[in-house]
This record gives sequence, structure tokens and C-alpha cells, in this order.
Amino acid sequence: MATALLTNLTVTKGNDKLSLYRWNTRVARHYLYSICGFYTHHQRRKNLNEYGYNVACFEGINLASLDDVPMTDGISRSVESNN
Repeated sequence: MATALLTNLTVTKGNDKLSLYRWNTRVARHYLYSICGFYTHHQRRKNLNEYGYNVACFEGINLASLDDVPMTDGISRSVESNN
């Protein structure tokens, strides 16, 4: 996941295939590709002016070429890279 300001992220195609999910506080907005469930992006609950987005959604991205990508356990803390 990477971060962009709400005003700096635009879905250029496939918007009609996105499903919106909201749970718990129903503040954050999570978007998934409706055909396969691939997680694309979300509007953050703690900062509604930011999106977290899945860089794997971009055409031409080679994830193996990215260096030192910070990771999180998805719950509470950052996880250090073991490279």
C-alpha cells in the first residue's frame, strides 16, 4: 500500500467494477474489484483526505523491482524487511 491525497488519485478505468465496503465505524471506504475481490484502495478513517492504494493495481508495475518496501502486519505495527 502507498498513500496519496484524495485530490491526487483518480480511477481512470474500471470504476464501474468497484465494490464499496464499509464496516465497523463505517467511516473508511474500502474498494474492491467486484469480479475477483482484488483490494484496490481505501479512503482512510483517520484522515479522510488520504487514500491508501495498492500499487499492484498499476499497469507496468514490477513489484519485484521495488526496494525496501515498508510492510505492516495489518493490525498494529510495522514489520522490518529481512533483506
